[in-house]
Amino acid sequence: MSLRAHGPEFDDTAPEVFDFLEQLDADLERGELHPLAHYLARFPGAEEAVSAEFLARQSPAASEPEPAGDEPQLVGPYRLERELGRGGQGVVYLAEDTRIARRVALKLLPPAALLLSADRRARLRREAEVISKLDHPGICGIYDAEVTGDVAYLAMHFVEGETLGHLISRRVRERRGEEVSLETAGAPPIFPEDQRQLFSLLEFFETAARALHAVHEYGVVHRDIKPGNL
Repeated sequence: MSLRAHGPEFDDTAPEVFDFLEQLDADLERGELHPLAHYLARFPGAEEAVSAEFLARQSPAASEPEPAGDEPQLVGPYRLERELGRGGQGVVYLAEDTRIARRVALKLLPPAALLLSADRRARLRREAEVISKLDHPGICGIYDAEVTGDVAYLAMHFVEGETLGHLISRRVRERRGEEVSLETAGAPPIFPEDQRQLFSLLEFFETAARALHAVHEYGVVHRDIKPGNL
């Protein structure tokens, strides 16, 4: 599949383009964006796609969606309640599906994800359809994927609790003697002190590994595994 962005066509499905987008999003999330020349040198052979994607993310229209204000905000049929987190790939809100009164984690993708081609809309839905068919207790299911105006969103199963990244940070602060929030029920012991805690920690990672294995068996590769996503 190819797309057109103010000029000749280029292949936006090439592995180099996907690798570049992963790196660009990671750099944006860390606040370490490099000049365009850096990415052109690192991803040779995809200069046109790299340039178009890079410039799209510098556009004023490519900024992240604004968080909800005091008044309830609707995105499609979803009413935003509060922000859960944000990064280079969008903002996630706790939201309510007004059609069936179900709470979901609603991820709003950056408008830049849709700037270059209308094909992105169809691809978004196709990817969501594939992921929605995955049935595993360790995988966060997707309920819906749509584009409303200039906003693309994914509605996912809302899981109570904290990420592994937050837990590690909390444990480190705790060891430094800093005041931390209350313990999360069922959280794995990051610094095990006995065999029982060690087995509990290993069980946590075994569960995550088995979920990834189930995804791989279905032909899907998760390219952003990190503590903040577990």
